[in-house]
Amino acid sequence: MTESAEGFVLREIRYGDTGSIVKIYTKDRGLRSFFVKGVRPSGASGGRSSRHRQGKAGLFPFLELEFTYVERRESQTLYTLRQFRPSGRAQRLYADVTKVCMLTFLAEMLSKCLAEGQADDALYGYIAYFVQRLEAAEKPYGHYHVWFLLTLCRYLGCYPQVAEVLPDAPGLRFDLQEGVFCRMPAGTVAQNPLSGTEAAAALYRLLSEPDRAEESLRRMGNTERQSLLHLLVQYYTVQFSLSEIKSYAVLREVYSL
Repeated sequence: MTESAEGFVLREIRYGDTGSIVKIYTKDRGLRSFFVKGVRPSGASGGRSSRHRQGKAGLFPFLELEFTYVERRESQTLYTLRQFRPSGRAQRLYADVTKVCMLTFLAEMLSKCLAEGQADDALYGYIAYFVQRLEAAEKPYGHYHVWFLLTLCRYLGCYPQVAEVLPDAPGLRFDLQEGVFCRMPAGTVAQNPLSGTEAAAALYRLLSEPDRAEESLRRMGNTERQSLLHLLVQYYTVQFSLSEIKSYAVLREVYSL
């Protein structure tokens, strides 16, 4: 049975000579994995199929697609992607290599955090809003990925709690497992993984004034933003038991973090 859907591409994994497994966060069904055949020409033929032309145009991270697919059988783990095309929104974004690098990192993070088949209209709307904002953004925009991860916590149910502690108090740390702030005097043995003190203070200030968080991130120096990004990657890794985020090192180099 053929169904129609729309969704954001999160990840493409090469499969065989010409095929791919594509993870798409769909609007109505949440994260789903699709098999698509013929998106690349085989080495022998060198020809370019219509699906290859679609793939070159449409399988970038966070590109919104309109597509049709075939429902999987009970014995199958993948849906079969048939026809697809970009929705027409935010396509100019992919002409900027540095923005694509940012999206590649965020797409990898999100694809590893989401469970298959859990739709969320609010999360889908947030992704659409972020992609449109990033497309329109002019330099400097090196804070956008940090802002996305910070806000994403709300939609994934792991938004940090701002406890009644002084942000400048000695020994301020962020508990990566419990998602709370605490003070840890020097020499104290921690039970849970903790962040560094400078990153914890930066995160505390942002969470204390959420309406000004984006502007504060934009004005933040590279060193402080680097430590904050590292804290957030650590936090997501602990919260969702993530494996290595391979695009993280590339992101740091491109943005000189």
